[in-house]
Amino acid sequence: MDETFICEGMFQRPGRSEACYAVYLDTGAKVNLIAHSVQKDFGLPLEPSGEILKCLLGPSVEALGTVTVQWWFNHYPGRIYTEKFYVIDSEEFDVLVGKGFIGKNKVLRF
Repeated sequence: MDETFICEGMFQRPGRSEACYAVYLDTGAKVNLIAHSVQKDFGLPLEPSGEILKCLLGPSVEALGTVTVQWWFNHYPGRIYTEKFYVIDSEEFDVLVGKGFIGKNKVLRF
């Protein structure tokens, strides 16, 4: 059964202060996603990908590119993650982390 959970994550912006965003943990998503507005706020260079991402519900989405971000959960400031995210135009979320990250880092336990 796929589920979505929401928590706060802190992201390190290169050469600038930290920023807090809502992080969706989606056990049904195969990839990590970050909104284009967040990527621009970070000032991270966008690596073009042109990859088409299939959505379970709704139309497919073309990724604008990828970025690699350092971040951590507010509840666990000692664990810093470095992850690749696909950048998409979205106002639905700031950051969405998929099941690969969740399983690898044992973020959720049932």
